[in-house]
Amino acid sequence: MTTPAQTTVFLAPASPPFAPHLGTIYTWCLLDAGARAYRYLGGTAVVPEAWSLSSRRLDEQLTDTDDHSREHRYRSMVAAAITTARSIQARFGITTDAEPALRDDEPSVRAAIAAAVLELVDEGAITRTTVAEQWCDPCGIALPTTATRQSCFRCHQPMVVRERADWFLTLDFPTILARATQTQWRPPYALHRFRDLTEVNPQVRVGHFGRLIGITSPLDERQMLDPRLVAALYPRMLYARGYRRIVAACGQDIQRKWLTLIYAAAGPTPALHTIINHGVLLAEGRHKMSRYDGATPADLPEAADPIAYRAGLLSASLGRDIVAATIAFDDASRLRAKIVNTIRFLQTQPESGNHDAIDLRQALGPALDHIDSHLANFDFQRAYMALRGAVRTELSTRLIPLIRARGSRHGAWAIGRVHALASIFLGAARW
Repeated sequence: MTTPAQTTVFLAPASPPFAPHLGTIYTWCLLDAGARAYRYLGGTAVVPEAWSLSSRRLDEQLTDTDDHSREHRYRSMVAAAITTARSIQARFGITTDAEPALRDDEPSVRAAIAAAVLELVDEGAITRTTVAEQWCDPCGIALPTTATRQSCFRCHQPMVVRERADWFLTLDFPTILARATQTQWRPPYALHRFRDLTEVNPQVRVGHFGRLIGITSPLDERQMLDPRLVAALYPRMLYARGYRRIVAACGQDIQRKWLTLIYAAAGPTPALHTIINHGVLLAEGRHKMSRYDGATPADLPEAADPIAYRAGLLSASLGRDIVAATIAFDDASRLRAKIVNTIRFLQTQPESGNHDAIDLRQALGPALDHIDSHLANFDFQRAYMALRGAVRTELSTRLIPLIRARGSRHGAWAIGRVHALASIFLGAARW
């Protein structure tokens, strides 16, 4: 039986399951491909579902619900949203695991997160201090003074700056950067963007008043823990459960919100082994896409099916912003068709005893080994291009004509290897 210490966790930022946008799907595709590549190369990997179910959006929808029916409505909304999110993941060939549980409505998770908060108090990372914040007194809601919002999201009244004592996590930037340099960054230059932390507020509120759902703060039972802090404590929680290797994927746009908190809350334990950092998906005007202006799966180009779009995303350069409409899904669709056709051809070929027959282990093996070397570094773009060359140039153009004339050996080996490699980019869906 595989133990947690022998298992690599592929971790995404916990996100609300409501209306996942293309940026979230990009992250999920990278995690799924990374885990498939890791298993293909001989490792053990899991991609746990990571849901943030105490989002502000959901909280707002429950404001007018009485205490008696709120929990039932909350559970119903969450179940429906997760079912929809899972169906979207399936369309993109993404598979996730229920264990280890990473969702803030799970009792064991709530207990583990509360324990981690108390540990951070003992370590001196979380302290009770007086901090100036923007306050909406009627709603009991506070925002950092650096927040761009000047009015309360619930009552829309102006926020007022006040100094009040409460529990805060201090962001010690030298320590955060030192911990970040111990992580492998893919691509390596993504670390340079992370170093620019001048706009991050150094004090992060641990708990919030006025929230209806979430994890109750162990420091003040009137408050719910900050959802971003909860998500950032998942690596620490996983480490406490015995997992020693975590590969995270996230977009450049949220790394300062999520990764900064992960490193601040890591304590003496390692935070992350590897970070796969992707760029931001941009609209035609090169501004960041959101779920409100063309970033949902429903807004994929008409000619793009989800599996081809997934492969197109994985073929793009990591760490660089991408105009979503330029994703090369058409090339991926043609490559998928070529893979299917070549596999079908090889399936029709009997194992030849002819001494002139093409030995596919020798003839195709080096090209496939080249793909493996890129996958070992999570360099999906180069791995995709190498797979493209192996299928189109080596197998389809060079070897199949020779096989037609002379027969082949080790066809089953070639079929299994090509199919496994293709599944990294095309996922679990039927293709």
